Amino acid sequence: MKNILILVLFLFGSQSIHAQEYFLPISTDSETAKQHYKDAVNSAQNADIEGYNESIKKAVTDDPEFFMA
Repeated sequence: MKNILILVLFLFGSQSIHAQEYFLPISTDSETAKQHYKDAVNSAQNADIEGYNESIKKAVTDDPEFFMA
């Protein structure tokens, strides 16, 4: 019984980890705008705020309708 409980907890725990996407949903079909957005997120991870701002500006320039949740 203990082994089954541990297995169930493990399965639910692993599902919750995979359920969350790292990148927020965005409303663009432009591949270059998507790439600039991903570059911006990676810059933010590395505390490169200037790089983040530049990449977001490039994404909006590529697709003026660019929107992120």
